[in-house]
Amino acid sequence: MIIRTELPADYAQIAELHGCAFTQSRSQEESVLTAVLRQEKTYDPQLALVAEVNGEIIGHVMVVPYTFQVYGEFVNGGILAPLGVKPEWQRKGVGSRLIARVHENAVKADLSFILLLGHDTYYPRFGYVTKMFGEANIDISLPLQTGLSNEEPAARKPLPQDVQKLEELWQETHRDVPLCLKPEANFLSWISTNKAVDSLVFTAKKEVIGYARVHGGTKEIKSFLAKDAQAGKQMLRKLVQSYALQDSVSLPLHPLRKNWFSPPEKTSGKTASWAAAMICPLDGRSAVHSYISNVGKEADNTGIIHWPVPFELV
Repeated sequence: MIIRTELPADYAQIAELHGCAFTQSRSQEESVLTAVLRQEKTYDPQLALVAEVNGEIIGHVMVVPYTFQVYGEFVNGGILAPLGVKPEWQRKGVGSRLIARVHENAVKADLSFILLLGHDTYYPRFGYVTKMFGEANIDISLPLQTGLSNEEPAARKPLPQDVQKLEELWQETHRDVPLCLKPEANFLSWISTNKAVDSLVFTAKKEVIGYARVHGGTKEIKSFLAKDAQAGKQMLRKLVQSYALQDSVSLPLHPLRKNWFSPPEKTSGKTASWAAAMICPLDGRSAVHSYISNVGKEADNTGIIHWPVPFELV
């Protein structure tokens, strides 16, 4: 068995492999995700590996580097997705060898950790720690206690010139969140890959004050960034009105931002960590190890991972 980096000539075989490996998928989710992840500016072919036997590709793994904020420190990390092995080669050590090699290459690429969502009975043997992140939400009861003001913001599609301002909004919204993923300084990082998801920039008096992504069908708010509490309230009122939201609205924000809305709104905040949400530390960086040690001690110690827009395809 040979473990090597993927090549463009391998892409068709890799797509077919994932179509066979993920029998629970009813579509080409993993194959399409892999293709879109290759368009990320941080994509590194040394972190996209295949297992080959006699010219046949029997396994594939991909880690895409991203920047994370851990206790206020920017850290290079990666997301492992997907890992696939042809059914007839499963349980024969192919996945283990792919993970071992991609970990070696990740260390060489100066990644401090890798995170993933996966089987909590499989990945811990490779150093992954379970229950490292999950969901973080602020739930707000409707109807809102305050109505629309004369300063109702306008909403439009993001533009390339918005990127710097959107990064500032992200920093303000997540400034003290224990763990979060920082969008890349790239226009496409702010536009969903899912045509059902609206990507919105909010402006007031020609100033960018917020950003959100909302699924037009389910009305799920997938991302919410605001300049400050006033902007957050303005955006919330606009979203409730525009999407005809009823009963309650759930914002994908860490409970640390509850003071943006309460008072006067009736709010509740929660964090939850999932067994499938895992982190594998690759070096001795203290911020990462501190986070792993502290995450389960108090609810507010749990970070929030907003997956990059390629993952909205699946």
